[in-house]
Amino acid sequence: MSPTAPAKFALEGATEALRHEVDRWGIRVALVEPGQYATDLFRSAGGLPPGYPAQSPYRALVESKLREIQTGQDSAMPPELVGKLLPRIVDSDGSQLRWPADDVARHVLNSVHGQDDGARDTFLRGAGGSDWWSRGLTHPDQADNEL
Repeated sequence: MSPTAPAKFALEGATEALRHEVDRWGIRVALVEPGQYATDLFRSAGGLPPGYPAQSPYRALVESKLREIQTGQDSAMPPELVGKLLPRIVDSDGSQLRWPADDVARHVLNSVHGQDDGARDTFLRGAGGSDWWSRGLTHPDQADNEL
């Protein structure tokens, strides 16, 4: 799991709740939904933090996610794309809550919000690179027949 996923999820819930609390006063709230952008947030993180337990059952998952995030930085989009979305939001009528900043985010939003819980879980495990973990494997490269 990405360390930012819980924070983003909480922010999304808080934003949606706030939207309904302040709309009576004409205050409009919007939520920018970005994909992966080339920032220094994860590039400088390096590997596991000092003292991370060698025998942690989560070690393979955390290492895999860190590698995926750091590798993805090379093909990530420039953060300026998010900035270019902001004037469109300001000029809008305020009726749209979620504003995907790119095609990747648009695909994720359409997939997540257009499915039942089981299908959504399957999609998110695949998109998040943790399907192997949920299936009980001990490493992302482990084959199913090794169980």
